Amino acid sequence: MVSTTKIKTGGISMQELLPFNDLISVVKEELYRVKYKESRINLYVSIWETLGQFMRERDLKYFNMKIGLNFLEDQYGITVFKHLNSSSGLKVRAINMLGEYQLHGIILSKRRVIGKEYYPPVKKAFDGFIQSRRCNGISEKTLQSNELYLSRFSEYLSKQKINAISEINPGHILGFVNT
Repeated sequence: MVSTTKIKTGGISMQELLPFNDLISVVKEELYRVKYKESRINLYVSIWETLGQFMRERDLKYFNMKIGLNFLEDQYGITVFKHLNSSSGLKVRAINMLGEYQLHGIILSKRRVIGKEYYPPVKKAFDGFIQSRRCNGISEKTLQSNELYLSRFSEYLSKQKINAISEINPGHILGFVNT
């Protein structure tokens, strides 16, 4: 596995930029870790291979979102990110994953989680929050949505190595929201 160096900026940990090929390797590894299907990963890899060619032609070694946006526009004519067809949406998602990993060192699963599992340091608080909302008459559909986002937040906190709920600070919340 490629090692990265964490740097602190304004209280939010960010990944030091990785060379493009190393970035692709760690992002692929992360996609397997969060249980993306191999067929989906292969689709992303084919887009990243095209991006790699785009970068080599311009003698670029490090990916950033500006390069990603230029690639989407030059290669696929994508400049507006609303109402995309599934093919264009997949290309945008592939680029966003690279930027998300460069910025936060994590890729959150986009699949719905069946049955919640929270990171142990936050489990009691998150379960209590859901139970409190349930007692206040919040609909099951809303509670399911709350559980989904709490599961994702829990996964993010796990990657940030939070050991107690008291360690969560505004930087963690902003980092999660930015993912």
